[in-house]
Amino acid sequence: MKSFIDILQRAEHLAGFIPQNAGKRPYKIVDNVWIKGDLPLIKTYHKTLKNSELPVFPNPNFKTWGVFVLQKLKDRNTNHNFRKLLGYGLSWSFLKKEYVPLNADIIYYRQRAVVMVYTEAKRVLKIAVTKQGKKDMDNEVISQRMASNIPSEYIFIPSIIQELRNEDIDFTVEEYFEGKRQTFKNKSVLEANYHKVFQFLLKFYLSAPMELQALSESKFLNHDFVEEFIRKQTHGAEVVSIFRKLYAKEKKMILCRIHGDLNHNNILSNSDQVCIIDWGKSKQHYLARDLDNSSYNTECVFDEFIERAHIDKRVIYSYKEQLFLGRYIEMNRLIHNGIVRKTITASLYNWTKSQNLKLKEMGDKLS
Repeated sequence: MKSFIDILQRAEHLAGFIPQNAGKRPYKIVDNVWIKGDLPLIKTYHKTLKNSELPVFPNPNFKTWGVFVLQKLKDRNTNHNFRKLLGYGLSWSFLKKEYVPLNADIIYYRQRAVVMVYTEAKRVLKIAVTKQGKKDMDNEVISQRMASNIPSEYIFIPSIIQELRNEDIDFTVEEYFEGKRQTFKNKSVLEANYHKVFQFLLKFYLSAPMELQALSESKFLNHDFVEEFIRKQTHGAEVVSIFRKLYAKEKKMILCRIHGDLNHNNILSNSDQVCIIDWGKSKQHYLARDLDNSSYNTECVFDEFIERAHIDKRVIYSYKEQLFLGRYIEMNRLIHNGIVRKTITASLYNWTKSQNLKLKEMGDKLS
């Protein structure tokens, strides 16, 4: 723990957020999130928790509570954590507290990086802590700078203000956007915001080189041991059969530089603008990955892209085919790597079953 804190403290010092020999401050620890705990809960809420990813108040969805209770009565595991359903605000005074020489208001610990937020300075410090985290940071810097150069009245892309990359430490400092994550409570607002996001991203997609790729060029397809793994799971044989029919068409997939992680947590908004954050998974990849978003129907985005990119529809897979194939290739990639690296877990089996079900539903709509 001490070596980890030393890295964060050094990054803060180099970025100018804290004196080198500053005193220790209290932090409340909630899962993988640290919240500065030197203020009463109500002030902490308005300063930090309000715009964090943590549920502070009890979940108002009675259906969610009902499912949780029924699962518990049946003595089954549930994805719903009781403390999250209850809200962390009610257990605030009992949460674990650590005193560390840091100054960020919120610290998010991720597997590959640490994100430190400074609300008053309106800055975000991101520190790569693994080799893959450094690769993600490379991609993020490239894509975020590309996106921030695209003018837009409605979309805000945080500018990267500072960057330090050496053998000892890798970090960036970027602008902080104060806004709320998207929810599914107001579908019209959600769709309006995603419309703005994809109108902006169309410019982003077209600002970098684009290519068309045949399925035979994918290194994760056509492995017998992967297809056998898929077939053994529920609906697997049907899914592989759908893929084979598409493969026989010998058409192409669209590749371009994408965001890579357009879930509703990475789209923030306030009364004036919509902000796209977390560009770490951005790279040259299948356009279908960004378009395969359950929160918004992106078929019109696909049509506009191929028109503006002057792509002949006859040589590429259709919108629905691209979504199916993009998801199928990703499943093959994870299974391939799991088998080759001998890291197969029970969760991968369960995930494959759920993906097969979704892919079968998508495949049924192709005919």
